[in-house]
Amino acid sequence: YYDEGLPEMADWEIKYFVEHGVDFQAFCWYADVDSGPVRRPRLAYQLEDGFKHARYSDAMKYCLIWEIQNAGRPHTLEDWKNHFAPYFIEHHFKDPRYLVLDGKPVLSVFGPWNLPKKGKGFGSAETTRAAFDWLREEVKKHGFKGVIFVASHWNECAAAAKMGFDVQLPYNYGGNAWDPQLNRTLNENRLKASAGTGVFTPPAVAVGFDNVPWGGT
Repeated sequence: YYDEGLPEMADWEIKYFVEHGVDFQAFCWYADVDSGPVRRPRLAYQLEDGFKHARYSDAMKYCLIWEIQNAGRPHTLEDWKNHFAPYFIEHHFKDPRYLVLDGKPVLSVFGPWNLPKKGKGFGSAETTRAAFDWLREEVKKHGFKGVIFVASHWNECAAAAKMGFDVQLPYNYGGNAWDPQLNRTLNENRLKASAGTGVFTPPAVAVGFDNVPWGGT
């Protein structure tokens, strides 16, 4: 165990990353509310206290994995427009270290299947797409060309496309991901799932998944 909130620790992580060809980090982001202003997201110390204050943080980019499976998420378009979206724009998208591809900030969503649920998300796929499209237009006021939405760890690409997602990426491939054949098989499955949907599934590889800090396994 080590303190991820120390800038000095973040600098060592950055050093290891950039020396091995890794040019951005994706930080899990846990909202502290469903409704009202976002103030201090849970478990934010690695990004907010560590990375953002690291001496060499300008050596690589970062983006967010918006974690809505185990944290807050807006239930109305009003909360999205008035609280969540402005937070993303002001605190992250405008940060020169934020990952922007072709003029579009990248926002990944873990647990995207929750967004269309009534009482737990926007209530429908159509309302979710409307929320995404609104943000795509809103960021143009700040000099961006749109937003790239990534569905994290969800192979239902047809459903993701209906909701407005552009890309599908796995969160992990499990504890046996050290196996190259497993990586190949899972990538092939992703390609099949995305065929004809318009959702981009770039190749993704993993070396394993260690759940010891969370679950002891």
